[in-house]
Amino acid sequence: MGRSIIRRHLMLPKRFQPSWNSVYFFILALSFAWGTIGVNAWLRLERIHVATLTSQFPLPALDAGSATGYKGGLRTMILPRGTDGYHWIMAAQRMAAQKAWRERWSPDDNSPVGRPMHWSQPLLWWMVTLGLIASWQSGIPLGACIEQCAVWSTVPLHLAVVLVFPLLVRRALGWGAAGLLSLMLAVNYSFASLFFAGAPDHHGLVAAALVGCALFLGVALVDRESARWKWSMASGVCAGLALWISAASAVPALVLMQIGAILAVIAWESKPSSVWRVWGITSAVCSLVAYLIEYFPDWMQLRLEVNNPLYALEMLGASEVLHQLSRWRTSGRHSVNFITLGLSLLLVFALPLTIVFGGVEVFVVKDSFLWQLHKDYIHEFSSLPDWIAKQHSEALFVALTPSFLLGPLTLWLIRQKSLESQWKSALLIVAVSAAGMFVLGLIQVRWMNMAESLWIALLAITTAIFCGRGGFVQLGWPIRLVFVFCCALAVIQMPQRIVRDLIANRGFSASQLLVDDLNLVAIREMAYRLRASGGSKIPVVASAPTSTTWLMYFGGMKGLGTLYWENLEGLRSNAELYASDNEVQAREVVKTHGISHIVFLWVEPFVAEYPRLLCGLPPGDPITESFSYKLLDGLEIPNWARPIPMNMPAENSGAWALVYDVREVSRPVR
Repeated sequence: MGRSIIRRHLMLPKRFQPSWNSVYFFILALSFAWGTIGVNAWLRLERIHVATLTSQFPLPALDAGSATGYKGGLRTMILPRGTDGYHWIMAAQRMAAQKAWRERWSPDDNSPVGRPMHWSQPLLWWMVTLGLIASWQSGIPLGACIEQCAVWSTVPLHLAVVLVFPLLVRRALGWGAAGLLSLMLAVNYSFASLFFAGAPDHHGLVAAALVGCALFLGVALVDRESARWKWSMASGVCAGLALWISAASAVPALVLMQIGAILAVIAWESKPSSVWRVWGITSAVCSLVAYLIEYFPDWMQLRLEVNNPLYALEMLGASEVLHQLSRWRTSGRHSVNFITLGLSLLLVFALPLTIVFGGVEVFVVKDSFLWQLHKDYIHEFSSLPDWIAKQHSEALFVALTPSFLLGPLTLWLIRQKSLESQWKSALLIVAVSAAGMFVLGLIQVRWMNMAESLWIALLAITTAIFCGRGGFVQLGWPIRLVFVFCCALAVIQMPQRIVRDLIANRGFSASQLLVDDLNLVAIREMAYRLRASGGSKIPVVASAPTSTTWLMYFGGMKGLGTLYWENLEGLRSNAELYASDNEVQAREVVKTHGISHIVFLWVEPFVAEYPRLLCGLPPGDPITESFSYKLLDGLEIPNWARPIPMNMPAENSGAWALVYDVREVSRPVR
């Protein structure tokens, strides 16, 4: 009776009748997934709460007239992971204060003119919406509510992804695959860490969009005839969203999916080629609409670092190439329109040709200064071996699970003659994209999170095959054991870390704060003191890239060189100040940019890095003739640079700060 009710309610084919056990497994997996996300968020928010309230300097009072919600434009929240979250919060607060719906300019960087901001708007809209709701309910100023809500803003998005994606594919892949998918999306550390509380950022949304793109494209090939176009559209929408949120992160994965699709079309007879055309048109339309939302009519630029019409044309051209190849494979050469095929290839190659010949004006990453900065001094751009060497031993386990087992398992499944060709195509497309991103992750570790996201999509399709989809595949016990072992490695990693944190942080207090937390507490207090010493004028600081972000955020100050490609001018100017041959050159930079304070912090002096970058030298010892080296060591202090004593908290014995007041010669350009 129960099974017939399920069958009628879900309208499933008789071949794919769900059992109560599989439905129970899905419910249990989803409950465990949501519980894991909730407990992890609670632990991290408790740490943030304790760190934020730990202060020897009085925290600022609320002020409804301030954009930040606090007097003096200060901010309070300690975010332990990364610096991007600080800029997301500052941008959301500016958007709310200006009552704007797009945030395209950051006035606080590259003083005094500011810099463009090409970050996508959806996450900003979400943070402002949460702040509006919280402010309406609590009466706390909007800016302060945005800051407080931003800390956990990605957690509801993670919960939604864990629920929606499995429910969408349950009919095509089965309840067992849907249940395992919900688990993987919640507890695979590489994917889940992109949504952690305390790190508001868009990378989790990009990873989720890529999972949906790969997963739905695979389902489009294996599901029933009537649903194929819906899955193709769903995959195209996810591709368009991924390009919108972060084209730089999404493009390599999408190109690899296209390569996998070409290999699949060549290798096996594909189903009707409308799948590819629908996929390409939908992704192109979504990408183009997103571009217009972001930039029309005042910011119509063709920047290849972010979404632009060239990416839409590439998706459209690649899908048409797939469409023509599929017709060739199924109906013969006479069915191919070679004129359309040639035009489609032109659309595909327009993007790489623009990158090669466009120069820095359209692709600023080609700038040698910026490229060397990212390659040598940002850990996300280091190779996996170099990154692991600087991390704890568990980092290798996080980075490689479950990819190193899924690859060989997928190859074994593709070679099985009894597996239906459309399932082989689905496996190949997702496997090529996942394996390709994994190879990129070996070169630059920043790609590893995206690779793990695509492995999750591959695991869902593989699970469906192990549950009986795709024909009768003879699965011996060694293969089953490898599959179970692979799933166990992927699932157990994050829960065991949470259990350890629960035991270690029972009754969390200030005495249990980590060194990174204490460093940020000390920097916040120093920023408050520095802001207070500036009087009515907002200080402009020249410091290391990450230190500049901290001082801008906590102290409500302006800065010069923050670590973003849009701020190339500010970074180069900061490097020119540090690398000046004499105080006359340094004084000119100070005057030009209206710098009021030069700040060296113990966590990131950047005295060796900036001068070597400007000279095109690899990492090494400081250049002793540089202005910053002499200023830091007190070898040559100009009479216009007045040292300001900054006392550090006693519990942070290794902390020091060297601050020079240079307002005597500062003359902002208006």
